Amino acid sequence: MRNGYKEAGQHLTYRGASFEALRLEDHFSIELFKKLMNTLPIKNSGPPFFTQA
Repeated sequence: MRNGYKEAGQHLTYRGASFEALRLEDHFSIELFKKLMNTLPIKNSGPPFFTQA
């Protein structure tokens, strides 16, 4: 991508839409990303995560 972000190879689904996680650094921790997402104050959020093949 031209803006410095790179594809993380991890995706999540929220309300029927799929989103890809982007990263700036070379390393991406899906566990830390899940932990961050679980802190959002959205009732019953817990979006399903997946790796796109």
